[in-house]
This record gives sequence, C-alpha cells and structure tokens, in this order.
Amino acid sequence: VEMTQDRYVALYGQDSLVHTNHFLSRDLLTHDLRERDLALRGGTSTIVRYNRMRKLLDRNYGNIDKSKLKEFISDHVNYPESICRHSVDSRSAQTIAAFIMDPAEGKVLVADGNPCQARYYEYSIEEQINSK
Repeated sequence: VEMTQDRYVALYGQDSLVHTNHFLSRDLLTHDLRERDLALRGGTSTIVRYNRMRKLLDRNYGNIDKSKLKEFISDHVNYPESICRHSVDSRSAQTIAAFIMDPAEGKVLVADGNPCQARYYEYSIEEQINSK
C-alpha cells in the first residue's frame, strides 16, 4: 500500500513486487505529489535502485529463492546509490533494514542493518497471531 496523508492505493504485483522509496502508483504520481515526494527531491537514487532490482528479478526469473533474494538485496552495483547503500558521509543515506516476505509460508526474514553484513531473523506470521 502506498499512501499520503489523505490518499492510498493498493499495489498488486504480477510475479513479484519491488518497492524503493518513491511512489509507483500512477494515481499518486500527480504533479503536486511529485513535487512533495522527498525520495525524488534528493535525486534519482530510488529510481536507480528500483530499476536494478527489477533487472535482477527479470534476469533470474524462475530461479529465485531466499538465498538469491539476499544476494539481490546486498547488491552494490551503482555504488554509492546501490540497492545496499552504505553511508559515505554524515549526510548520505544508508540502508537500515531489509525484508524478504514469503506469503505462502507466512514468514518474513528481517535484516537489521545493511543486508550485506547484517544477520537475518525469521518471523512467522502464524506464530505472532497465535501468541496473542
């Protein structure tokens, strides 16, 4: 779901869904919102990372598992504006977490920090629901 303070749009993927930090929905990509989109104000990094991930998924379609997704999320092509971003100075952005979701298994893998370095923790949606 992409949302602003007064609108929301549900996104649906065909075989995969990729999202970085800019709006993808054409309904939200009005001129006014494009002007207010902080991710785009800072440059094109979000678009570069989105296109790189789409390319990795398309190139490997049919042969993608969790290990391969971890590899994609740790990608450093286009550094320093890579999918896995590292802070190069006090003003630059950095990847602070990564998520790999498997709806069929009801599981989420979460890396706290740069995915090329951080340990992944697995969470089960079923376990969370049953523990309440």
